[in-house]
Formats: sequence, C-alpha cells, structure tokens
Amino acid sequence: GIVYEGISKIIFYILVPYGMIATIPTKLLTDGLDMTEWIITICVFLAYVVLGLGVWKIGLKKYDSASS
Repeated sequence: GIVYEGISKIIFYILVPYGMIATIPTKLLTDGLDMTEWIITICVFLAYVVLGLGVWKIGLKKYDSASS
C-alpha cells in the first residue's frame, strides 16, 4: 500500500533520500566535513535509525498474521 500521499510522498521518497545520498558524500569529497558537520550527520543518522525502529515496533504490535 501507499504510506505517504501528496507532498509528503515527494518529500520522503525523493528529497530526503536524495539529500542524504548525494549531499554528504559530495561535501566530503570536495571540501571535507568539519567536526560539527560530522556530529550533525551522525545525529541525523541515529535519529532516522531510532525513528525507523520505533515505527517498526509499532507496526509489529499492530500486525495480525493472515494465516492465524
């Protein structure tokens, strides 16, 4: 099924992934990252991991098997 609709679909399917995949490595290769940018990058990564695991756990609690 579709998780996001409208503008949120564009943001979460296109803009956020593109921004994370393209911006940080390009910055690293061209200018390098200073300590503040490393810390921000790691914090954003950890926030996405925690958010993803939280959503996963909520989904598992609400899951009902089709064969049960």
